[in-house]
Amino acid sequence: MKNIVVTEEQVELITKSLLNESGIQDIKKLAERYPKAQIYFHLDLDGVVSAIAMREYLQRYGIDVIGYKTIQYGDKEFALVKPDANEDVMPVLVDFAHGKPEFKIHTDHHDSQTGVEDAATQFKSARSNVETISGIISPTDIFPTGDIDLFRTVDSADFHRQGIKPEDVISFIFNLDKEKDIEKNKQAAGFALNKLILAYKNKPGFLEKLVTYSNPSIVSMFMKGKQLAKDMGFVGVEELQANADNYRERLRDFDKVKKEGKILVQYGIPSAFKPGSYDRYASLEMHPDVEYFLMIWPMGLLQTSCNPFKEKFDENVNLGEMASQVLEEHKAELTAIEVPLSQIKRISERSVTATLQKLMKQSDEDFGNVKSEKDFFGFRFKDLVALYNDKIKGINPDKKSSFKDMIVDITNKPFSDLSYKQKQMLDYISVNAYDIIVANSGGHPCITNISGINYLGKEGLPMLKKLAAAMLAKLKEKIK
Repeated sequence: MKNIVVTEEQVELITKSLLNESGIQDIKKLAERYPKAQIYFHLDLDGVVSAIAMREYLQRYGIDVIGYKTIQYGDKEFALVKPDANEDVMPVLVDFAHGKPEFKIHTDHHDSQTGVEDAATQFKSARSNVETISGIISPTDIFPTGDIDLFRTVDSADFHRQGIKPEDVISFIFNLDKEKDIEKNKQAAGFALNKLILAYKNKPGFLEKLVTYSNPSIVSMFMKGKQLAKDMGFVGVEELQANADNYRERLRDFDKVKKEGKILVQYGIPSAFKPGSYDRYASLEMHPDVEYFLMIWPMGLLQTSCNPFKEKFDENVNLGEMASQVLEEHKAELTAIEVPLSQIKRISERSVTATLQKLMKQSDEDFGNVKSEKDFFGFRFKDLVALYNDKIKGINPDKKSSFKDMIVDITNKPFSDLSYKQKQMLDYISVNAYDIIVANSGGHPCITNISGINYLGKEGLPMLKKLAAAMLAKLKEKIK
């Protein structure tokens, strides 16, 4: 065989080509078009670190990240001020499964995504989004490997394999332990950071400032988080821990928690108004022997999870598939419930008015141009199509007609601005309850949500209880 000689220049060209292929598509063209960017991120640990990783990645291409916004699922998703992608600031979305046409870059790690149109995307099913950005999209690692492992562990609740106990995860207090190695101390700081994020995530500006001023490392983020909380006048970690301890005491006497063999079933939570109170692992700390945790939220959410602190008795368990089976068994009943577009839009936009009132009271220059509900995303016709597409009844989204034009025009207006007659027109369009729940549900093999039940109105609570009973029956079958 003839030897092939490759020059250093050729190696460099091949390497650059491979790195570009592994990154965001058209990133160089985007960098030429947009000198600045604003990053929107999901308000949890993975969202925060994904935003920091994306900032570092964009800056390597000369794009200046000038701001950050948090985004949340449910009605808060539509109560977000719309970015303008026609200017010189590029809207970027990370760690979120629902795309919007305004976003020019969109990365996520969930099993599926909706609403993605012309954005440059990078979707990879993984336990966290930051590991995709830091180790796959970026030519070089942004976060240290040990940090990525911690983020992955938190987001996927991969605790038992690493010998992590509930008390390690639910503590706000971190003190350097000189008897432990660097990685163990970093792990403890990471869990405390996660608790800070959960406690302050709804405080205006906290997560945005945390992303802005933190370097890509757990230690930097934890120290900056504590300092920001102090500077912004929030309660300290000692008080947060006291609130968490008081919540656990109330939980001990909570009469809506019961064990069904190896399954823990809980309906709602005791009062948890003080910051830092609620922690979903507190119930498992009190019942360490259970295999599964079935959490029923009265507002219309059913969450099922493995006990992440206990060795899995069945490595092939997939709670997402189990939830799909439950919905399939109730498909006939759910399909018979038609939810009109007026109701879908009303429920989707219920946070818009409240958010506008809050923003109008703030002096933050970021919100200086917000004048009405038209400045928010709202639930638009594109959202209807992105979520439900061929499941929509009463109209063909792909067919041109004057009726469709009228419905599009009405749907794209704020619900609060609609007349009685316009709302009646939206009643001609509907999606059945089964398709709504399927589109809004999802998760990972060891934690899954059945959600969207709140769109059913008065029929929602009875259906929630039926689905909870069916899921409980499936779990019992699995344990047998």
